[in-house]
Amino acid sequence: MPIYTKTFTPNENKTLTEFIVPVIKGTEEILIKGDYHPKTVNDIEVTHKLIYQAVHEYLQFDWKGSIVAGPNWDYYKKNYKKNAIELFSPIRNLFNYTLIDPNGIVRARGNDNFFETMQINKEKASIGCVSGALPAGNWRLIVEAHAIISELVILSIEVNLNKEFTQGVKTTEKCRAELRDLNKKEPLFREEQEGPGWFGGDFHIHSHHSDGNHSVYELMTYLHGKGLDFFVLTDHNTTLGWKEKYLLKTMVIPGIEISTFFGHFVLINWIGDINWFSLERESTFEDVSAETKKKGALFSVAHPACIGDPICTGCRWDYPNFCWEIADIIEVWAGSWSERRAENIKTLQRWENLLNQGLKVIAVSGSDIHILEPYKKDYGRTYVWAKSKTREGIMEGLKKGKVYITSGPKINFQLITDKGKLVSLGEELEVNYNGSIKLLINIESKEIKKKFRIELIKNGWVYNSCDTFLEHIELEWSDKVTKNCWYYLRLFDEKECIIGLTNPIFIICH
Repeated sequence: MPIYTKTFTPNENKTLTEFIVPVIKGTEEILIKGDYHPKTVNDIEVTHKLIYQAVHEYLQFDWKGSIVAGPNWDYYKKNYKKNAIELFSPIRNLFNYTLIDPNGIVRARGNDNFFETMQINKEKASIGCVSGALPAGNWRLIVEAHAIISELVILSIEVNLNKEFTQGVKTTEKCRAELRDLNKKEPLFREEQEGPGWFGGDFHIHSHHSDGNHSVYELMTYLHGKGLDFFVLTDHNTTLGWKEKYLLKTMVIPGIEISTFFGHFVLINWIGDINWFSLERESTFEDVSAETKKKGALFSVAHPACIGDPICTGCRWDYPNFCWEIADIIEVWAGSWSERRAENIKTLQRWENLLNQGLKVIAVSGSDIHILEPYKKDYGRTYVWAKSKTREGIMEGLKKGKVYITSGPKINFQLITDKGKLVSLGEELEVNYNGSIKLLINIESKEIKKKFRIELIKNGWVYNSCDTFLEHIELEWSDKVTKNCWYYLRLFDEKECIIGLTNPIFIICH
């Protein structure tokens, strides 16, 4: 019964440790179980200091005096600090592991199930593991030190080979139950040929195959009941939740959230593993980009301004050499806007800067849910214009930037020239110098007699705005074109929280 142990210190934070696990011919089962102590930081003074440092950095940004921050920014900031200790205590030490067979296939991921007994054999596998033949040879056990805060952390991982088949391993039975559920005949999230039209979805969802609490079937049932047309399954560093036999003709889009030491990114329409272990802080991501494009997936930077270490370890984007031309998408609306306003405003600013650099990075939202309740009212729902209600249709519309985000209002935004040429979100419109354009805006809101504001943004500046109480409003604004530019809409509620925003329309001036 090999036990792999190591004592870690804080200077080994954000490092990888590799153990070799020799598996002999004829091995029929592998059981793996991890442990480490202490799991949390026991020093209250250190805990409070680290939390306040992270919160201070999180709440600092350049737009605090702008309308985007809102008039109640000081209250938001004070309240966030006040609740930080309760929200984020205790601070955790955090390790994950990956077990890779001699063929290079990931066979086990220790995430939230790190401390559980994981089972792998030819017929069965626990949640986070892959069943099948167990080839003889050297297996790689890679330990990921995501957060080492305590002065010493003692880690041990027990790997048991050829033990008599174990009955009733909890995570194995959960996996088998999920497959039984997926085999049911309810037509949840089935592809349909209806369309063209706007279809609403969520681009950031976790299941129990990483650190979520629910099966894929439970997610399908719940999100279908919330009126979503599709969602992207984005478990951390694994696509094991994607069962092609059951999900191929559904509107569940395969994906993965690669959770590195220095930031998270989502690959949309992706199946399989990816080697992120070589991504150091100075990485350029060229290899990842090439592989992503080869497989027809899209690269999305997730919650880039998220609160950082040690509260959400590795969650904030911290790759100073990252070439933003690689990114197809950026998650500008992470989780609840009201709760995560600070980071979402920072990301909105970054997105506008990228647009001003000529990069057509598409803005989406992601709830980043790990539990079903509460599914908050101000989660952004991303609408994609698609020719049909199919995965292929959604991906085509997404790539073209035919996308807007909303927590309620329906948004229609178009531009038209004096010669009658009409374009919509994600499209380009060629206009002669000093030519006239009209900007056509149509908003429908179900919030009766609630004030909201519509802002038209041109190259990062508010070009025009309108306050209204109307449930349905049509606006027609105009502009003279003297240079290349882009326009998008954003909507605010009475508390100055964003309740809707579109992707841009681009003007090419001749």
